Amino acid sequence: MTENIGLEPKEKNPQSAGLRERLALQMRKNGPMSFRQFMAEVLYSPDGGYYASLSAGENAGIWLPWVSLGGIYTSFSAGEDDYITSPRVHPAFGAMLARLFARIFPYLSPGPGQIVEFGSGRGLLADQFLAELKQASPDLYTRTTYFASDVGDSTTGIEGVHSLPPWGPSLELFPVKGLIFGNEFLDALPVHRVLFRGGRLREIFVNWSEAGFVEIEEDPTTPELEHHFSRLGLRPPPGQVVEVNLEALVWLRAVASALQQGLILVIDYGESAETLFSELYPSGTLRAFSKHTVQSDPYAALGQQDLTSDVEFTSLVRIGEELGLKATGPVTQASLLLSLGVTSLFRNLLCPEKPSLSDLKNNLALSNLLHPQSFGGYQALMLSKGIPEKALEILVR
Repeated sequence: MTENIGLEPKEKNPQSAGLRERLALQMRKNGPMSFRQFMAEVLYSPDGGYYASLSAGENAGIWLPWVSLGGIYTSFSAGEDDYITSPRVHPAFGAMLARLFARIFPYLSPGPGQIVEFGSGRGLLADQFLAELKQASPDLYTRTTYFASDVGDSTTGIEGVHSLPPWGPSLELFPVKGLIFGNEFLDALPVHRVLFRGGRLREIFVNWSEAGFVEIEEDPTTPELEHHFSRLGLRPPPGQVVEVNLEALVWLRAVASALQQGLILVIDYGESAETLFSELYPSGTLRAFSKHTVQSDPYAALGQQDLTSDVEFTSLVRIGEELGLKATGPVTQASLLLSLGVTSLFRNLLCPEKPSLSDLKNNLALSNLLHPQSFGGYQALMLSKGIPEKALEILVR
């Protein structure tokens, strides 16, 4: 039995209209698709998907030009984008992750190290990371190889960065000794949207009608969804829609298998399962971003807006521990950056004279990385293998 629970308006943008028509044709031919499949199409399809458009340069990013570490950043791309991430706020973000790598490296077995970044975008974070490593730890820099994975070849041409194919369950990873991480990566993976009705688990599908896209409820596409709630021992209130990111758990299992020794780091916005499945989020956390504005309609501007949902960290911790990893955190991004010494980059805070405009902008950007209502409130989870607990305990103080 299906239930009609939403209609959406027509598209005006030509590219969005083309993607909309292709999906509508597919639904008319094959029937409804799960929301997870719909989200994968509008984000990652090479034929009009959002991230495919980004990699083709249709939405060039804004790099905030008012900050510099040692004069490293002197030129910036212009244009519009739909959101800002921590590396664009201040290059200290990538520099602090390089410090984290330098901190754990002495505890690894002898030999070269590897960095693997997922969701690397145009390579800004990689550039910051390697610049800090080269300046502060030149010997470690020469013994480290940086790999970046994302849609397209956005990092091609960045010194010291080796491109990997985008993440997918079929991606074959090599043994890694070092750091595997993603900054705002897991939140963009396609999610299942589900709810419990009459004691039964139902999944939201998307179908096409003359009025547009319509959401319907069907039986779950995979028994893993039911198993997910059984493992957690939690259920949302009846009728409440929640997101389940099974692909994040597939990713974690894959990178945990590749990690020989070192650290997996996830930085993202999210909460515990208990919080996300509570009445605080009666409609879930799915939302769209377009031109720095949060949108509530995932069916508008197909391929022209980002879709995202909060990361559920409880399952990441539990699966990580089942795989033999040691969980540290999650802690806030602010706590992680503070423990790595980010305050040393504030300028002239106690200067009796009027601070320069450059210092003010630098300090404002750093504060944005730390503010609990901004990037500082993001969560950072570290899952380690073969690293003494004492090497990481300072990061959670």
